[in-house]
Amino acid sequence: MLARSYIGLSAYQKQHILAWLRTQPWVNCDRIALSGHSLGAEPTVCMAVLDPGIRALVFNDFLSVNRLRYTVMAKPDERWRHNNSLRDVIPGLVELFEFPDLLATIAPLPLIVCEGGAIDHLEPVGRAH
Repeated sequence: MLARSYIGLSAYQKQHILAWLRTQPWVNCDRIALSGHSLGAEPTVCMAVLDPGIRALVFNDFLSVNRLRYTVMAKPDERWRHNNSLRDVIPGLVELFEFPDLLATIAPLPLIVCEGGAIDHLEPVGRAH
């Protein structure tokens, strides 16, 4: 999961920040929650999967399966301009898992999905939690 990708690099950097935070006297290590917004949501999910000390997660992004999301993001407009980049994709990700799968694996941690998503993609996560 921490392969050479934006998500892997971002999660790696944030793990080091979190390790430092845990050394601070004003941090209650038994009550650490993570929140990720937009491009920061995916690294935050990876951190919650990898770190058993995380107690809750706020996923502030639209939840959908990766294949659908990346297909829509990469579709050019009528002048063949690409409005989004796929630089944040983890190499080989779509063959292994989808982000709804990762959100389901962190159950029973408290989870808030702020921007919703396709109902078919949200229901399995809801059943897991």
